[in-house]
Amino acid sequence: MHRLRTSVLDRTRIRVFVSVLFGLISSAAWSQAQTLPDLQCPSDEPQYKCKGESCLARITWPRDQEDHTVRLGWTNFRRRITEQTNLTLHVVGPNFLKYQVAFQFEQRPIESNAFLDRLWRNIVTPPVTGQRGQSVFDERMREWRTHLSASNDRINNILREYDALRLTENERASITQTRFAIVAMRDGADKARVTARDALKSEDEFLLFARTEALHYEVLERIEAFLEGARLTCAGLIRVVPRGEAGHLATITLIPHSLAAGIERQPLVVEYPVHSSFPVVFHLGYAHSVLNRLDVELVRTSSGQDLYTVTGDAEDTGAFGLFLSYDLRTVGLTWPILATVGTDLTKPGARFYFGGSLEFRNLVLTVGAGRADVTTVLGETFEAVAGSSQPRQLFASINREVGWRPFIAISLVPF
Repeated sequence: MHRLRTSVLDRTRIRVFVSVLFGLISSAAWSQAQTLPDLQCPSDEPQYKCKGESCLARITWPRDQEDHTVRLGWTNFRRRITEQTNLTLHVVGPNFLKYQVAFQFEQRPIESNAFLDRLWRNIVTPPVTGQRGQSVFDERMREWRTHLSASNDRINNILREYDALRLTENERASITQTRFAIVAMRDGADKARVTARDALKSEDEFLLFARTEALHYEVLERIEAFLEGARLTCAGLIRVVPRGEAGHLATITLIPHSLAAGIERQPLVVEYPVHSSFPVVFHLGYAHSVLNRLDVELVRTSSGQDLYTVTGDAEDTGAFGLFLSYDLRTVGLTWPILATVGTDLTKPGARFYFGGSLEFRNLVLTVGAGRADVTTVLGETFEAVAGSSQPRQLFASINREVGWRPFIAISLVPF
């Protein structure tokens, strides 16, 4: 029986020794940790900028009553997203202390990754049992547990205070400042652990220390998770988006989940068309020009002659047109200026348009010169018409020549 008791005590001492050794190593690692860097929370102002083939889109999470769909391709007109674009999405505004955001990327032809944040673990402070006389070790342990309880309570209070999914810029800055207090509490708890370890004298105290140390590292893990969540809440979440295929509508769905209850909230949808990297834009719309249009018809007179009569005469004309433009930003221009050519939609080839365009979102304003065959009539004569007091005006011949006149058009880019 004495040997059995001795064997059990030896194994207990070995476990306690290993636990204390691990605590010493962890304490040294904590002491070497760098101080928290200052964080500058970005503003709530959306931003879209590109350099080369890499683009960064910063979007702000909308409030509950706002539209939860962001269309990148339609909100910025200086740079289109192509299949060669390396797009990075920067999401600011979500409360990453209490929510995680999952990313889903998909695309579909234009005919009409999941990212998970680390989970919080709820810490339940186990009571320390056993009746013992008060000692220096007991006092050090009480101080240690007080630090752990205060750290845990402080985190719980912050989580209760900031419960909304979408936080304002001021709220995110306030959370950022709480990181320093949490780090101070973490360092205080670690110093209290070292003080309690130095007061160890008996085997029972070793066992009590080991159980409390397990709780200590659970609280430290929660503190680290809080610091990471506060950093994300301030700086925002950056996600690299896969390249899309030209001619497709890419959709990114950001699905927030409550960390505590696992409840899914209303997702944020980001849509953008993926254009071809070839710098050509197709658009259609309405063109108005001052090219006069003269419609004539060949008729036979009562004397058997074939003469011409005018059936329509307009000094300016309007028609729907098809346009094809070359994006001049590819040659170094900053603004969305396009070189445009077009023709009538109803009579392709009867009239051509040449000019310059300015693109604004999916609207294109075009001005330039229109080219068409201009008809004139010659050899005016009149013929009496039976039953009418007014003679009929006829012409002996017609003449067609190429004419150039100014035009203006407004059109839409389909995607």
